[in-house]
Amino acid sequence: MVANAIQRVRALTAGRYAQLATAVILLSWLGFTFLPQHGSQAHTAPPVAGHMHGMNHETMDPMAPMPAAHHPALWAAFAAWIVMTIAMMGPATLPAVQFVEQHAPRGRRGGAVALYAAVWLAVWAAVGIVITLAQSAATGAAPWWLFAGALLATALWQLTPLKCQALGDCHRSSPLPPSGWPAAKGVMRFGGVSGWACARSCWAVMLAMAVAPAAHVLLMVPLTAAVTWERFTGHPRRTTRILAVLFAAAAAAAAAFAALQ
Repeated sequence: MVANAIQRVRALTAGRYAQLATAVILLSWLGFTFLPQHGSQAHTAPPVAGHMHGMNHETMDPMAPMPAAHHPALWAAFAAWIVMTIAMMGPATLPAVQFVEQHAPRGRRGGAVALYAAVWLAVWAAVGIVITLAQSAATGAAPWWLFAGALLATALWQLTPLKCQALGDCHRSSPLPPSGWPAAKGVMRFGGVSGWACARSCWAVMLAMAVAPAAHVLLMVPLTAAVTWERFTGHPRRTTRILAVLFAAAAAAAAAFAALQ
């Protein structure tokens, strides 16, 4: 079993740019460990306007809410989301990186892979903006109850036909023209389709991770393992059901902990 896993990892990282992508993923894991914990920041009030540097306190109402774009905590949470997305979702997109590398003309492979990654990450960034703003609106919510609700939503999502369809779309490729603007459009289209399929499949897992009250890195490991398992398993329908049970059990545990607070 271990030998098969090692062989699979070698197959996934075959290719110069697949190896580079793997290095970026590993660096994202390392970088995330040094980021401040953002799980509880979404449940605390943003900075008061009167304490922000550069404001004219004589002409501005100190009780007026700051625009969301001016809240450092939101920007920090969004940056953490990007790093977390690369770390958790990156392994599942390595086959797509290999596909682009193998089908792009020699000498343009680096640019094609970079373009694919940029579009793929842009899709997840859009999801992150929505979740980050939703977190800021959830000020005052009990964090462990919120986490339990997100895990329960993840469990229910695992059982829906839309989840199965999205997981299937994660395996689809797209024609890549050999050169010129059609080639760039093909890579961007593939990045968008791949990113959208990945986001539809795993948005609930990432939501649960985003609202986790604490121990982010410790929670990232099993959730990343779950996402990667269902992406590469030969029995996706059975795997999604098993994960639904596990997510439901985790939701019950989080709810029990919340009730004891």
